[in-house]
Amino acid sequence: MRLSVPCNWDPALPELLADIPGVYELTGAMNVTPVGGGRPAMITRDVNQTQVAQTVWAAHANGWEFCYLLNAPCMGNMEYDVTVHGDLLRHLDWLAETGVDTIAVSIPYLIELIKTRHPAIKVRVSLIAHVNTVSTARYFQGLGADSITVDYMKNRDEPFLRALKKNAPGDYALLVNDQCLLHCPYRSYHYNACGHGSQSFDPQSNYYLDYSMVRCSIDKLTRPERLVMMPWIRPEDLSVYEAIGFSTFKLSGRHMATDAI
Repeated sequence: MRLSVPCNWDPALPELLADIPGVYELTGAMNVTPVGGGRPAMITRDVNQTQVAQTVWAAHANGWEFCYLLNAPCMGNMEYDVTVHGDLLRHLDWLAETGVDTIAVSIPYLIELIKTRHPAIKVRVSLIAHVNTVSTARYFQGLGADSITVDYMKNRDEPFLRALKKNAPGDYALLVNDQCLLHCPYRSYHYNACGHGSQSFDPQSNYYLDYSMVRCSIDKLTRPERLVMMPWIRPEDLSVYEAIGFSTFKLSGRHMATDAI
């Protein structure tokens, strides 16, 4: 079992995780980046490049890897803007110099860009890309992806998970503790809003109203059976997934306090 653990940039976090078996990776990102990510800037810690580098070095000192998140689903076509593209390339160069092991993305173009500019860095397809068919997994593998986080909504679809491992062999991770409703109607919109709410080129990144989370919470409170229907994975069920061939499990929560992580 390998655990991919969220990083909230607390300097004490690596030391507190050091004695927990299974940890192999920290995942995190600055609160705003040229691409953006799955959390709006307003709920994640603002850190500088030195703090990021120190955390990456601390991860390596513990024998772990570090996965940096550039996984917004949309950049509003600004990835092709000369100025933003230049900022993106400089950010990638800095990540390479810092020693990050993996970069997680959702935009297919970024796989090719990273692999061309920094082929030594592994690229992971984020669950935000909604990889939920064998053919989609093969497509991303063909672009050069080294690993894939499977669409969270497929966590309890055992026939699909078996077919994925058989027909598109590769390195996969499963997210175990997300709070999204099963087949959530707000999910795509929510990630899109989060992405635009964490992009350094977007002057509106500080303006964010979490409509999706509020609406989702209302749905859970009015129909609590939806909490059980959500596709989270119980710790005692991890062996079932390991038997299918999955060994990497991702934890959500880089916006949480250290004790919660």
